[in-house]
Amino acid sequence: MDNDARTAPRQHRANFLYLFSALLIFTIVAPVLAVSFPTAGGLFAEVSLSLTLVIAFWSLQAARPVFVAGLLLIAVNIVATAIWMLGGREMGGIAAHLSGLVFLVLIAVVAVRAIFLPGPVDLNKVTGSLCVYLLIGIAWAEAYQLLHAYDPGAFAGIEQQQGHALSWRFLYFSFVTLTTLGYGDVLPLTIYAQILTAMETVIGQFYLAVLVAALVSAYLSDAQAGGDARADD
Repeated sequence: MDNDARTAPRQHRANFLYLFSALLIFTIVAPVLAVSFPTAGGLFAEVSLSLTLVIAFWSLQAARPVFVAGLLLIAVNIVATAIWMLGGREMGGIAAHLSGLVFLVLIAVVAVRAIFLPGPVDLNKVTGSLCVYLLIGIAWAEAYQLLHAYDPGAFAGIEQQQGHALSWRFLYFSFVTLTTLGYGDVLPLTIYAQILTAMETVIGQFYLAVLVAALVSAYLSDAQAGGDARADD
């Protein structure tokens, strides 16, 4: 009984660590492998989003309706990715990106709810806030790719990109936009692309300036309060 009691809190504190690690692998390691090893690395790059979705689904415990919806979205994403990779069908790629986008939004909502549950702010919740920030960037990259599939002229600077190279180009553009770096090598040309880009910039800055800052401040306050309490004892 005591072992179970000790194990449960440890698993709860670690759940965002698994997700954070998977997101870092997807955003950093997968693109490098895709460029360095075109065959094996490209294969890993194409399935890396599906792997990230599986890890996210496993690491965040959600209610049964969310569990079922997430399971269906993962299944659709894996099947669509396989059709896209093996058959080269454009509709398979669109289905893969759409199911990935919906799942990322679902996971982000679940993560935000877990972060702002009543109770002390620990390191796990701070890590969760970073996970949501990365999820925002990846979700917008999926949205950009869907818009590009609908209107290939929506963006400038991606004309020579195909397949997973195009996916990483949009991932790069998404995080450049999210962090307001704005290098200018990829540009939104249509009104839909411009609105989508502006929304990501505003949401990214609001999220960092308000939500993450508040969580970090609360975490430091709780840590200091705990240290003072131990000192008094």
